[in-house]
Amino acid sequence: MQNAHDRVPHDRQAFDAAGVHPADCKTLADLSKFPFTVRNFRVAGWFAAAHLTVPPTAPFISNGTQSRHSEHLGYILAEMQSLQGQHPGGRW
Repeated sequence: MQNAHDRVPHDRQAFDAAGVHPADCKTLADLSKFPFTVRNFRVAGWFAAAHLTVPPTAPFISNGTQSRHSEHLGYILAEMQSLQGQHPGGRW
């Protein structure tokens, strides 16, 4: 966070607007005080420009043991299968 504060003007402005400094982050709980720019500022700005509201965040949490996977797994599996077809008997 210190690096972002020192080198990225947009992030420094976001930290200043939130009234926080990287040195204020001493515990994991302190992270909730910090603006994380990807979701809060950049995406929200694009939605505002389009006169839309930002949908609430609903994180996908699964370790895969219950056969619940994100939509990205299908693309990864397809790529792995195509590699197997292109390089039969291939090894890492």
